[in-house]
Parts: sequence; structure tokens; C-alpha cells
Amino acid sequence: MAPCCRTPCSCLINAGTGVTVTGDGQVGTPFVISATGGDVLPVVTAPDTNSVDQTVTGTGAPATPYVITSNVKLDATPPGGGTNLIGVGPEGLYVECAQVRGCISAGDGLDYSPATGVMTAQISAVAGNTTSIAADGGLYTPAGSTVVQPLDTPTIDATVTGTGAPATPYVVSAAVRLDATPPGGGTNLIGSNADGLYVECAGVRGCISAGDGLDYDPATGVMEAQISVAAGNIISIGPDGGLLSTGGTGLTAPDTATVDQTLTGNGSGATPYVLTSNVKVDATPPGGGTNLIGVGPDGLYVECAQVRGCISAGDGLDYDPATGVMEVQLSTDPTNTATIAPDGGVLVPAGASTVVQPLDTPTIDATITGTGAPATPYVVSAAVRLDATPPGGGTNLIGSGPDGLYVECAQVRTCISAGDGLDYDPATGVMEAQLSTDPANTLTIAPDGGLLVPAGASTVVQPLDTPTIDTTVTGTGAPATPYVVSSAVRLDATPPGGGTNLIGSGADGLYVECAGVRGCISAGDGLDYDPATGVMELQLSTDPANTATIAPDGGLLVGSGAATVVQPLDTPTIDATVTGTGAPATPYVVSAAVRLDATPPGGGTNLINAGPDGLYLECAQVRGCISAGDGLDYDPVTGVMEAQISADAGNTTIIGTDGGLYTPTAAVVVQPLDTPTIDSTVTGTGAPATPYVVSSAVRLDATPPGGGANLIGSGADGLYVELVTGCGLEGTGAVGDPLIVAPAAGQEAWPWACDVVAESGTKCDPATGQIWSPPEHYSAMDHIYVDHFVGGIADPITATGGWTIIDPTANQQFNIPPNFIGNNCRRWGYEITATGTFDITHTPDAVFQLGYVVQQDAVPLQVRPGWGLLTARGGVARRVVRNITANETLWDILPTVGSFTVMYPAINVVSGSVTIASWVTDATIDTQTNQG
Repeated sequence: MAPCCRTPCSCLINAGTGVTVTGDGQVGTPFVISATGGDVLPVVTAPDTNSVDQTVTGTGAPATPYVITSNVKLDATPPGGGTNLIGVGPEGLYVECAQVRGCISAGDGLDYSPATGVMTAQISAVAGNTTSIAADGGLYTPAGSTVVQPLDTPTIDATVTGTGAPATPYVVSAAVRLDATPPGGGTNLIGSNADGLYVECAGVRGCISAGDGLDYDPATGVMEAQISVAAGNIISIGPDGGLLSTGGTGLTAPDTATVDQTLTGNGSGATPYVLTSNVKVDATPPGGGTNLIGVGPDGLYVECAQVRGCISAGDGLDYDPATGVMEVQLSTDPTNTATIAPDGGVLVPAGASTVVQPLDTPTIDATITGTGAPATPYVVSAAVRLDATPPGGGTNLIGSGPDGLYVECAQVRTCISAGDGLDYDPATGVMEAQLSTDPANTLTIAPDGGLLVPAGASTVVQPLDTPTIDTTVTGTGAPATPYVVSSAVRLDATPPGGGTNLIGSGADGLYVECAGVRGCISAGDGLDYDPATGVMELQLSTDPANTATIAPDGGLLVGSGAATVVQPLDTPTIDATVTGTGAPATPYVVSAAVRLDATPPGGGTNLINAGPDGLYLECAQVRGCISAGDGLDYDPVTGVMEAQISADAGNTTIIGTDGGLYTPTAAVVVQPLDTPTIDSTVTGTGAPATPYVVSSAVRLDATPPGGGANLIGSGADGLYVELVTGCGLEGTGAVGDPLIVAPAAGQEAWPWACDVVAESGTKCDPATGQIWSPPEHYSAMDHIYVDHFVGGIADPITATGGWTIIDPTANQQFNIPPNFIGNNCRRWGYEITATGTFDITHTPDAVFQLGYVVQQDAVPLQVRPGWGLLTARGGVARRVVRNITANETLWDILPTVGSFTVMYPAINVVSGSVTIASWVTDATIDTQTNQG
């Protein structure tokens, strides 16, 4: 141990209870701290500092004393972002020139040797170079990395962009692959949007269709029983949503071992059968314990609060029956230091590798391989995680193939099954009503596909199961064999969690006992558990060093051990210090300080610094160790050193194309001067054989400031601007020949008295520069003549009870399609005028009206009467030949929308009868576009 000071030691260490101190703190006689009894178990800690990592090993016994090892922390990422240059030698930390020289590099005009640290001016090797060092010290010439690659999987397409540099880091992205052609040949139901993958009910519903006896709406997924409309059908939907047919058949409801049933009512419409079922809960279960099943307003239940009373704790455990939490009970002995060992037992411990792992998500498993070197690059791969045990307890329908994820109708159909009264084909998704083969069954499938029971048939009684009750119906409903309805509680043999159902059933009802619950519990590390009694006790570790026992107070106790020895161990880079007595109130504290060499081997100043993350040395600190001589300029802030060009008059030295200093042999210097409109170039050397040649080229802006194209062109004869005109334009754009709009009809002044700006129909779109005028108006007319009843109607028409269509097939139709006659822009409308001529006869007592019923698109039917009620004059039968007129109109229709109108001859006979000999309709339709 190093002395506490460089002069004779004046440090004072006082011994407390159970501790002795010997020695005077000198090199030959160090302080030695010892425990005097076995009742105090010393505590040793070795906290880390910003510059030292410390580790404590040993148990503190004389044979295995505590050993504190300290290691200097060298900051791998110094604050300046550079490389830490600090080295470690037998005499301490150091930084030498050999390490610093790598912080410097040479720019144009310099040669630098990082092995020696020598930097000199680089003289160009180009022929004729006459550069030298001038009197002012300047140069003078007299006049004269990591590879990352993506790894695709069957469910993920991975992409890597960037170069890995700080400005352009690697960016790894992944996209889930969705199989466009799943193995089953169907459509993949999995969709993808900005929020992730999805499968919606709307896609699944198309996998199912309905057969006879069912109606199915694929838009909503609702499937209902189809009721036949055949006359005499007595089936309907009852108040509870089930199928119902009236009848007066007898019904009984016997009790079972698990259900008490009560039947009221007589089965008629006024007093229907009411079956009340109550689950029987056994007050004295077979095992003699208390029944844990409770009955509440929402059904049966067993709660944790009831089960927790089945369990108790033995020595070494604390158990709270209110919460069900069981913990190891540690002794209150002051010297107890027990913990849980890696083998799950209780242990007093005697005394790291970095783990790097990918970050998975709930939907992606990520994997990283490789080292990042060019030969073994990092390979980042990702695979979609498909839940093998979804939360609902079923099978995950999402499949994975070579082209990505998929869910098909064939998989979804297996999610559906048919109960009583239905047949279902999971291969096609078709579900049909299942008819009983009982000889007394009068239920059939009607011609319209609905379920049918003829009027007067026997009452049908069917059971309705629930998730907790199985209901059974026996008997035929006849007085001799009445319907018997029985119910039994359903106990799930394979509960969703995959375990055993704890609810039992006996002669007196259902029960759950502690004996069944105890098998649900097992013991982990540090516990022993007896499932026969429900008692859980502490498990003590078999580790030879374990001194834990069960104390008289029932808690864990670790007895006192031998005296602990703590001594610091210095290294070439660390001075270690131990303070404290090792008692719980004043534990051993081991601290360490980094040793920084005040006289490094090279004889210079130690540049090492210590920060909150450890020791560091950066290029910014060592650049001050370097300076520039004649012919060099040096920037100690950046570490860049360049050739210094002399300011003497006549100096023609430059940096050559190879990065070296270069001065041409000629005395004349010619250099080009570019301008915003001219690029100048100088070639040649100035010698008689290769004279200077100065050439100039006009610069044409490829992207003018206005964003358009440059109209200036360049040809063999020089620059030019050429204007090309298209349809409707004339002129060259010159002063004498301006660019004008040239309509085919020539030019003419505005002839109207109104304002040309406000009233002219031609305008220009400022966004596109296009000239436009309003779209054309369109109109069309047509004429339709229809003879509705060729040869007349032989049968007289008697009282109709209101307006009625005479014959739905005898009509006049007007179908105008979208964008009619080329109208793509304007709203439009139409007007229909229909004139009907009829020849009829009526009886003497006839009172009637004639007219038309109009169906216009989806609007409800409308009546267009010819006139008021006609009454037979003088009570005489007559023949009547007259005309009636009906009109129909509709406006403001979008150009992309068509319209369909049908006109039907109609009649309203109040009394008597009317016979139609003929009825013809002569109609015209006029369609026009609106102003807007």
C-alpha cells in the first residue's frame, strides 16, 4: 500500500467495536485492520469513479481474503469525438509522439512521414520547376471502411442505404412481403396501410355464402334464417330472435344433478312457455371442504380471493392470503446478509461481459450476424413473428410462404362450424338449414328457398344451448309423449389455458375444493412446496459456503463468520485506498486514483486528461506540440499544414496538378478571367513552339432564374433566339412583326355595348397559361310512340282499391346515359311530355280515373292523374275515347350521372268495371345542358 502522504505519516485510524488496528501506516509497517470477534460480519464495497473500474473478489476469510482489483477507465469515445491516445506501461499511463503523429496529415504542397513526424514542403516533379525558399521563409520562384448488407426472408424485404459515414449513416429498412398468389389459389386477405398489416371482416365475409333456409349479407356478415313467404307458413322470428311456430303441445322440464328447472305458461301466444333454470351449487362438496363456486347476478364465479385461503406458508416464507403474494422470509438477525443464489437457494455470496443484441418488436424478430469488417459484414435480418398461440386460444390464420404472408378464405372457413339446425361445408363456405329426419317433422324448404311449416302443423320445440348449459328436448309433443326439456351444466374438458378444469359435478351440484386448486401451484427458486397440503417452505442452497439457517423467529439467518481481511492492491496505473471498519454502519470503502506519470519517458509534459467518462487524450490537445518552419503554414486548431507561398513580387509558384509546388520556366504569366457571360481558357506554355492561346466561350444558362427554358441558341454562325409559333399564333416577336393571336375569321372590334372584360367568355388560367372558353352547350330531342295493349284487354277491371299499374310490362322507357351526346362538363336536365289516347267502355255504375304512374331513377312511384273522378252519366254504360297528358322533368344532374324514367298506364276504379279496348302513348323528351 502506498503511504498516505510523502512525509512521515500523520494519518490516524481509530478502532471501533470488534476491530483492532496495528501498524503506523509506513511502507514497512502498514496499517492492518482486523476483526476481534465473530459477531460482526464486515461489509466491503469498492465504488467506481470516473477514471477507475473496481472489482471485489474473495469471501473475507483468512484463506480467501477480499481482493480489490482496480482498472483505469480509458474513454473509448472522448468528448471531442476523436481516438483516445493514452497507453498503459509498467510505470503508468503515457502518450508518446508515435501515437500523436497520427493526428496530423498533409495537404497540397506538403510531404509528411507519420513514422518520424517530419513534414517538409513538397516540390512538384513537373519539368521546369524552379521553386526555392525565399528570404522571408516562404516558397519562392523568380519570374520565369464497415460493410452492411440486407438479408431478405420469405416474409421481409430488407433494404440498406447510406455509406456508414456520420453524415450518411447506414439506414436499414424492412417491408413485409404479402403473397399476391397464396398457395391455395385464392386472394390474400392481408392488407397493408400506413399503420401496418391488417385483415378486416369485410374481406373475410366474402368467403362465406348462404344456402337454402338462410339469408346472408356479405356486406355486414349477418346471417339469418330465411322465412318462406308461402301461404299458410306459421314460422316467425320470436321475441328472443329464434324461430317460432305456434302450437299447443305439452312440455315438461325435469331437473338434473346440476340444474333446477321450473316451467310456467301453457305454450299459447298469450302465455308462452317460460323455462327457468338455476345451477345447483353443492353446499357440502365430497371432499368435506367449502365450495369455492359463487353465484352472482352475472353467473357462476370462482375468484382468486377464495382460492388463496387454500394455501399457507411454512418456515422461511411470508404469505399474504389477501393478495396471494408469497415471498422468502429473511431473518431479522442484524448480521443476516442472505440472498437468492443462482441455483435458486438462499446464499450469502462471496463476491461482466458486454451483451449486444438486436431489438425485437411484437411483430418482428431481428437478427444481427457478422463483425462489421469487410470480410464479415454485419448482416441485419428480420422475420415476421406469427403468434403460434393467439390470445383467443385458436390457430393463427396468417400463413407464410416464399412470397410473403397470406390469409385465404380456405383458412377462414374452418373458423366457422354449424350447430343444430345447420349444415356447413367448410370447403366452400356454404351454410344451409338442416332439416330433421324425424317422421313427425313438418318443416320443409319452400320453393322460394325459405323455411316452411304449413298452418296447423304440430308445434316444434328445439333446445337452445348456451356456453354454460347443454339443453336437450325429448318427446313428440303429443299428450301421451309430451316434450321433455332437460338442461345440464357444460364443464369445459379442455379449458382455454390448456389445463384441467377444477370445477367438479356431484349428486348435489357443482363444486371446487382446495385439494383441486393446490395442484395449480408450484415452487420456483428458493421454495419447496407440498401440493398435498398446500404448505410452502423455504429451500436452502446446498452451496458449501452457505451459512443460512432457519432462525427461532422463523426467518432466515446467516450466522457470523471469521474475521474479514481487506487490503488494497496497487498497480502501475492505480493507487488503491481502503477506509471504514467493515461493520454495517461503517463498511469498507475501497477507492482508487489513477496514477498519471508526471515525467513521461520522452521527457515532455503529460497531456492526459480525466473526464466524467474516464481518461482521454485527443488530437486537439496534441496539435500544440507541433509548429511550422520556413515554407510551411500550420493551423494548430485543425492540425492541417500547407505549403507557404512567398508574397514577393514576381512569384509565379502555384500548386501543381499532382499536389506539389510548381512554377513554370517562362517569365510571362497568362491566366484566364471568367465573367458571368464568358468562360475563358488559356493553353500553351508561352514558348515560341507552344504559344499561349486564349479562347473564350459564351456561357448559356441551362436553368434561367424564371424556371423556364433558355431561348438563346448557339450555332456555327453565333448566338440566336428563334421563336416557333403553334396553332392560332402568328409573328416572330420582333418589333416590326409582333406575336399576335390570329383567329381564322380575322380581327374585329368588340361589337356589343356591354363591358368586354366582364362579359367575354374567353379567359386564361394563370396556373397553366392555357386560354380557355366555357364548354359547349348540348341539347337533344326524341319522340317515342307506344301501343300498350295491342288487341285490348278482354277482362274488365273492377274496383282496384286505389291507383294500380294496369300491366307492368306495358310501359314507356326513357334511358339517358351519363355524358349524353358528349357532355362532359355541364349539369343537365330534361322534360318529358306524354299524351295518352285511350278507347274504353264502362258499366252504368262505374266511377274511375285514368292516368300514369311514373318511376324516376330511385325516387318512389308517383301518380300523374289524367283528370278527376269520372262517373257514369245517367247510370248508362258508355264507350269513351279521349286524350290525357302527363309531364315529368328533372334538372341539375351531374354530367357523369345518367337518368332512367319509366311511365306506366294506370287506373283507379272506385266502383263498377272498366274494359280497355286500346291505349297508345305519344311522348317527346327534350334534354338540355344547364348554364352551370
